Amino acid sequence: MNQSIKHVPNISPSAISSFYDEQYCGTQYKAVTVDRTHSIESLAMLKGKVFEYRAIGATTKEDEVPQLPLLAGGGPSADDKKIAECAETFKEVIKDMGIEILEKQIRLEKDGHSGILDMLAKVAGEKAMVDLKFTETKEDDRWSPYAWGDLDNRDHTQPVHYIWLWHHIHGEYLPFYYLVFGKGGWIKFIRVKVSKATMSEHEQKMEQFAIDVKAEADAGWTPRPDRAKCAKCPLFHTCEHAVTTPEIQVISV
Repeated sequence: MNQSIKHVPNISPSAISSFYDEQYCGTQYKAVTVDRTHSIESLAMLKGKVFEYRAIGATTKEDEVPQLPLLAGGGPSADDKKIAECAETFKEVIKDMGIEILEKQIRLEKDGHSGILDMLAKVAGEKAMVDLKFTETKEDDRWSPYAWGDLDNRDHTQPVHYIWLWHHIHGEYLPFYYLVFGKGGWIKFIRVKVSKATMSEHEQKMEQFAIDVKAEADAGWTPRPDRAKCAKCPLFHTCEHAVTTPEIQVISV
């Protein structure tokens, strides 16, 4: 990887996926991913963080305890209670499966590549990486990009990157598992096996990402305003490119 290229953020699964996302906006990407002066957090992301905190004690990047808003009367919401139940189930599952947690919330970083691993654990007596997930999707949902019903067509950049990065740092390849807890009570424990071809493709993808980000930085981080997208952007009130009206579309008939 050519790390002499400037303007490249730490190469991580989120940095890659958000750059190539169809909702990409250069102004937002620079602030959130490159400069890190702002952040984006959806309610679904917050629920995932709350689950991870209750399951393994994972705090936020600012070392804060993530919390869902309380009800008007001061009590926890139904979602909050369900997340708490899933976290307790997690503790029962790893005990029943004999999974031994070795380390939690490990920051992996070397040569401009990074990632945060939820757990390093012993699974069936073998050291492995484990990533926790909480989802509100149904077990058989195949259409949402965040669903777990169609594993073959899911984006698996995260496990590929983490397996590559762990080897890059420690010189060993470790197994990677997803441990997924659905709000509806379902659980999936998934091992992701990565082929040499897939690993090679990921290395090429990282190289191309570095080149594309450099080109975008040189172009001045192209803004791509959209009314719906801008309304949810943390830069909305200060961005000179923000729009509040829909774009006029012209068709010929």
